[in-house]
Amino acid sequence: LAYFPDLVETVCSSEIVTCNRRAPLLYGPQTISDRDGERIGVFQIEMFQEPIDAIYGFFAKHGLFQKNWDMLAVLDQFCSYPQLEGRCNRRKAIKYFNKTFVIGEKIFDNFVIWEDEEVIDKLYRLRQEHNLTLKDQMESFAMICQNDEVYCERTRARVLQVSNLNWKEYDKFGNATCVRQYAGWQYISPGHDGHSAFRKWILKQLQRDFVKEVSRKS
Repeated sequence: LAYFPDLVETVCSSEIVTCNRRAPLLYGPQTISDRDGERIGVFQIEMFQEPIDAIYGFFAKHGLFQKNWDMLAVLDQFCSYPQLEGRCNRRKAIKYFNKTFVIGEKIFDNFVIWEDEEVIDKLYRLRQEHNLTLKDQMESFAMICQNDEVYCERTRARVLQVSNLNWKEYDKFGNATCVRQYAGWQYISPGHDGHSAFRKWILKQLQRDFVKEVSRKS
């Protein structure tokens, strides 16, 4: 099947052919409902797609993470179906993948954000490691998180987390401060590349870029 994507691309590039998908379905389309019988949405799994990734996208799109649905339980149910036998190779979802990810003037091949990583944290680390700007970071954040199949739980990067503090350590670490803990947003302005509405929403929702979180344990 290595030739299949190139073959599909060749066929779909024809002016007389309309392609809504680039891969056949392994499962679906199937309407998914909740326990009360209320319709949630239509679920499907494409060839070459890991079932856990398809399930993650469905959860993100329909707000099921916020409703505390169990993604692994759903995965186990689907992977028991005959048509998906041998297709479930991962139990950890890829939240975002880009074969050639561009941020600022940097290019990263096969850029991956896993389900247990926050988009803003990943971008913040890239910014620190590669001397990128806050504007670069937040433009990439807007681009990734406007996708309704990507769940962005936080909009502020976690730059420090200290846990399991006892009362003696709290005075040293718990009250640690910088001259300024937060970076401003005043110089992020809406662009003209299709993300203006999302940037405006961000500017209304956020006043700070970073959060410093300290968990105190007595």
